[in-house]
Amino acid sequence: MLWYRLISEKGFRDITVGDMFLTSNNGDQEGLLFVENYAMKFATSSGEVILEKRYEDNLKGQVFTSVFYVSPQQIIAGTAQGNLLSINPGDLAVIWNQTNANRTGAIVAINVDSKKNIYYIFRDNKDRYTNIRIHKCNANGEFLKDFLFDGTLPNEYNWGYRMTSLLVDDQDNLYMFGRNSDYGFLRYFKFNTDGTVLKKNLKSDNLLAEKSFFNENGEIVVFGQIDGGGLNTYTGIYVFDKEMNIKSKLFYTNIPPHIVRGITGNPDGSYNIFLNYMQTYTYENSNFVFIQTDANGKI
Repeated sequence: MLWYRLISEKGFRDITVGDMFLTSNNGDQEGLLFVENYAMKFATSSGEVILEKRYEDNLKGQVFTSVFYVSPQQIIAGTAQGNLLSINPGDLAVIWNQTNANRTGAIVAINVDSKKNIYYIFRDNKDRYTNIRIHKCNANGEFLKDFLFDGTLPNEYNWGYRMTSLLVDDQDNLYMFGRNSDYGFLRYFKFNTDGTVLKKNLKSDNLLAEKSFFNENGEIVVFGQIDGGGLNTYTGIYVFDKEMNIKSKLFYTNIPPHIVRGITGNPDGSYNIFLNYMQTYTYENSNFVFIQTDANGKI
């Protein structure tokens, strides 16, 4: 371990990994952490805090629910009640702040296209359970339109969906991943900037998708949990081509029951996997684990 830093002194309560949003800046020399209404910039080599900022006046009781690094001049952040903010990574100042009083819900999984239009998954508080919703905004965060997607599949209980990840490729195609919120079934959509669906899955798959990224070959890597029931849970990694064909699947069943918290890719095709073990009354292992695989994803 090179260093660690505790943030409990900031007064946060009941914070989980999913409540913290981390990105890098300045050629990966700086890290940026967003938690609730707080941001911290730190040196990645030492953990030294460079700058801190609270956003109480901007958020007015809200908390950050998504952060997307656009450039050294801009981070876009979303909140639990639909605010969209542009923040300067240099001084953490707010560039603009768009409130969406008529569209209450949480912003997750932000991304931008080549024209700097902003897209995000929007969990609308007023939506019917079958709706999956994307908002499109201009470069200043002003709302343009929304897209609705139907996630229902035959032979499933379609009681709602939890979409978690959004990518944009160099042709401005968008890729959205998530899952059935009640059962462990994958959902995905490929669509264009007008919201026209180009591809979606037509049958169930057991991956509970969490995050996605493009690898060095331009393929889409999606990771999440495979839930076998009870403590039988483990990491799954799927690789798609841009036509949404599944090229490979990896399952880490040889690791004790665990929850994957993050995965990044390396140029040689290997993965960096971050996870923690499951806890029970008879088994306790609170270690946070880092694993680097080989180029085939094998441990």
